[in-house]
Amino acid sequence: LEETLRLGQPPRVVQVELTAAEDGPQLALRVGRRATSDTLPVRAITDATLERVEVADGHHVAILRGTGPDETAVAAVIGVSGGRPTLLWSGRTDFHGDPGERSGAVLTLEDRTGDGRPDVVVGVRREGATLCGERDTLLLPRAYDPSRGTMRPVTLSRLDADAPTEAVTATRDSPGPEGAPLLPSLQARGSSSRAGYGESIDALGPPRALTDGRTETYWAEGRGGPGTGEFAALRWTARFFIRALALRPATGEGAERLGRPRELWVVGDEGPRLRVTIPEDPARHPGERWWIVPDEPLSWDCLAVVLDSAYAPDGVEDAAVHTAIGEIEVYTELDFGDGVRDLVGILVEGGSGGDEATRLLSGLGGPAVEALSASWERLDEQGRRRGVRVLVANARRGVEPAVDGLARAAMDDAETVRTSALEALGTLGPRAGELLAQLVLQPAPVGDAAVRPLLRHEPAVATAALLTALEGEGGSERPTAREGLARALGRGDGEAQQRFSAWVAEEPSIAALASALLGLSDFGATRALARPLLTGAVLERASRFEDRWRLVRAARELPSDDDEVDAWLGAVAREAEEWMLRAAAVEALGRRDAPDRGDVARAALDDDYPRVRVQAIGVLDALDRGDEQLARLLRQDSWPMVREAAVEALWNRPGALAAIRRASRDRSGRVRRAAVRALTRAGDREAWPLVRARLADEDEEPQVTVAALRYVRRLCVREAGPRLLELLERGIRPDAFAPHVDVAAVAADLALILGGETAERAGRIATGPHVPASIRRAIARRRRSPAQCEAR
Repeated sequence: LEETLRLGQPPRVVQVELTAAEDGPQLALRVGRRATSDTLPVRAITDATLERVEVADGHHVAILRGTGPDETAVAAVIGVSGGRPTLLWSGRTDFHGDPGERSGAVLTLEDRTGDGRPDVVVGVRREGATLCGERDTLLLPRAYDPSRGTMRPVTLSRLDADAPTEAVTATRDSPGPEGAPLLPSLQARGSSSRAGYGESIDALGPPRALTDGRTETYWAEGRGGPGTGEFAALRWTARFFIRALALRPATGEGAERLGRPRELWVVGDEGPRLRVTIPEDPARHPGERWWIVPDEPLSWDCLAVVLDSAYAPDGVEDAAVHTAIGEIEVYTELDFGDGVRDLVGILVEGGSGGDEATRLLSGLGGPAVEALSASWERLDEQGRRRGVRVLVANARRGVEPAVDGLARAAMDDAETVRTSALEALGTLGPRAGELLAQLVLQPAPVGDAAVRPLLRHEPAVATAALLTALEGEGGSERPTAREGLARALGRGDGEAQQRFSAWVAEEPSIAALASALLGLSDFGATRALARPLLTGAVLERASRFEDRWRLVRAARELPSDDDEVDAWLGAVAREAEEWMLRAAAVEALGRRDAPDRGDVARAALDDDYPRVRVQAIGVLDALDRGDEQLARLLRQDSWPMVREAAVEALWNRPGALAAIRRASRDRSGRVRRAAVRALTRAGDREAWPLVRARLADEDEEPQVTVAALRYVRRLCVREAGPRLLELLERGIRPDAFAPHVDVAAVAADLALILGGETAERAGRIATGPHVPASIRRAIARRRRSPAQCEAR
């Protein structure tokens, strides 16, 4: 852009040139030999216009407007001052910045003085810093003064003179409420200016000091004097009518030098604005509330306090005065009469409005907790769930009765109510820990559910409570209690372990002690605590099956360093009436690496109960002993589970291969499957005829057939091709048994791995219209990821 204009008074020829540069658009101005250059506050300009505006008789300025990429925009005011070309003002006029804090420069051309010519007024607009009902409010305004040729600050009339007005005289007599409002739902949005910030954009930020509950902090306007027209904008977030407002004067450091409002406006987004008069200087009553009570409750979403006149401080020059407000408070019907009970009544009634009532009650402290507790029995399950949310929110704010209310909710019949209350108690302070310590003494489900949140509190507190729970009726039968005890001691300090040691020294019941030892031995961090306590003296005290069972299970996790414990386990393995004890004792000796575990296991091979024999086989397998006895069981034992365990133990023993091959023809499918799997692991290529028989048997159980297919894959038995195709064809029959379809999918995959003619035929068979989807998917997957087997 390049133009020549006549500007100023007397008119001067001004050459204007706008060019692109690395730092941004450069605006060059020249009058004769006098020149100036400035960078405009945008990255680039793609389109620009220049307009000459007459602001006084024969006196013109130029208005530059430009747009750039990404919807950026800029404006500038160009004039002549003292015979020199001057960039009077420039600004970026599009909204920019972080959401909620966006701002933009403003340039207006309106006749504000009534002389028939436009006045050039510039300023700033900022999100939040707007009067209610306005989209944008001009802030930090400056206007061009033709007499001086400069921009100067001006005061603008903020309010519509024709808008309906209600006059209110503020008073120190409360209309009813005492103290702060129950519903702190007033949020600061923005202000027109702020003392100490000059004309910085930071001056327009939210005046949070007005809503922080302290008069020691305050908002002071930045214009000076009475601050006429300066305002603070706030948002009202509650869905309740405003019954009253209160203003509190500033009392903080330097407050004696601040002005106090005498007259001001309170403006909302609808209805009449309030013209408020404070009849005497608030400085005479430091910190007291000045109540503003409208004729009718106000249905506002926002409000703005606009200053007008002020009481000036003594001995302070007008230029140094800034008018301030310490606090603004809003009172609703909740602060008058039974508003809190009405909210609780919404929870009792249920239905719509319950979530909003919950949110409001969550911020109302003690009165809300008291009203909720009084109505608890009348709440349905949904109401009690919401009530828990109210109690949690208030408990976090330090309302102690709310914690007791959560303990009550923790015993609720409804699991959802109970669970949320217990979880909350696990995150609160010491009082919550004390209540959880009482709750774990309750029977299930409350007592068990209370263990986990209790563990979030001090380990010593949790340890003492869980030990008491184990001693209570049925306490030894509670796995959660003993597991919780182990975790409390595992992460606890010396105090928790001292409490446990003192409990052991008092010789608790063998039922509680056995349960505790089982919990400690099952948890790696506490096995060292259990080890010295599992002694012969303790074992001799156990006579009930339950106690002996838990002691056997505890011994299983501890090393064999006590001959008395090993001897006791051996006696249990040989003599206990209950097979569960005998089996567990054999397993425990094996896990402990007890010296006599092999002898006990050999004897247990003749036990009358099969599960004891299975445990004995496992011990001998680990020791690599008992080949003859295991082979005898494989041939003669009447229980498939025993014969299967014998196969699993013998598969890699020298000389046992013949017995494994015979087992592939066992009358039990689970034994046949174990035998085929053992032959696969052993790589027994000579057993192929036996495995082929399993594949050829149409009555074979599917799990055995699958084991045989894995044998084929592992040993790459290409002769199996015809059998694979038979299995595939069986699986695609219209009336195919579902497990046969699954076997066919495995066979199809294996056919492609074997390759050659087998793969080609399998592909053709699987292309029929009625081939099950699982078979088609198996082939498609293998074609995407080809593989071949190698003979071993």
